Order: sequence, then C-alpha cells, then structure tokens
Amino acid sequence: ISDIRSFKDIRRSFQQYQYNEMRNNFTGMAFLLINIFLGLFGTFWFRTQQRKSEIALHKAHGATNQMVFTRLLSEGWLLLLIITPIALAIDFNIAHAELNALRNGTCLEWDRLLLCALISFVLIGAMIAIGILIPANKAINTKPVEALHDE
Repeated sequence: ISDIRSFKDIRRSFQQYQYNEMRNNFTGMAFLLINIFLGLFGTFWFRTQQRKSEIALHKAHGATNQMVFTRLLSEGWLLLLIITPIALAIDFNIAHAELNALRNGTCLEWDRLLLCALISFVLIGAMIAIGILIPANKAINTKPVEALHDE
C-alpha cells in the first residue's frame, strides 16, 4: 500500500521526458533562429550600408524610392533563389543517406522535407527584406549630394 501512486503522478513522471526533450528542442531551435537572423540581418545591413553612394547616384539620376527598394530587394532575393536548389540537394542527400533516421526512425519524408524548405525559404526571405529595407530607407532619406560628397 505504501507504493501506491496516483495516476496523475504516474502520467506526469512518464511525460516529463517528452516535455524536457521538446523544451530542449525548442530552446535550441530558438537559439539557432536568432543567430541565423542576426547573421543574415547584419550581412545584408552591412551590404546595403556600403552601397549608400550607389543608392544616392540612382536617386540623382531620377530613380524613385520604390525603384531603389525593388532593385535592392530583388538582388537579395535573387541570391536566395540561386542558393535554394543547392541547399535542397544537400538536404535531400542527407535524408537519402538516412543521417536523420534518429528523429523518428523514418528515412525520407517528402512532405516534411518540402515543408521545412518552404518555411526556411520564407523566413530567410523575410530576414533579407528586413536587413535591406531598414538601411536602404536611411540611405534613401539622405540627400544625394551628401552621400556622394562622403565618397
């Protein structure tokens, strides 16, 4: 009788491992997402800041703000479109070689692979847009004469 435990306690102790595993996975995912965001954000921010005189030159030749934003965003997203098939090929080879079999014992799940690729593509595209639009907005608001004078 002294070893009797309630079903609530038994269920909690049984589910504690799954809860800890899920918490660790989400913490690692959040850490990686923040690092990737800051890396991409900083890279495109720096890249756009370095092109301040080019933006000023486009503005001096009559380009509108929308044209400048479109050009900068299309360049960033073009880089993403170029690298995506290469990344998908690497992901496919990893899944095909069963290096991800520790997850749940399955080898290649097309729906999961494509869903993860789509989510990654959208998130990275948003990171690129944010990393370009903020410094480009600052560069557009400076007068072309001041930006070209600094060069």
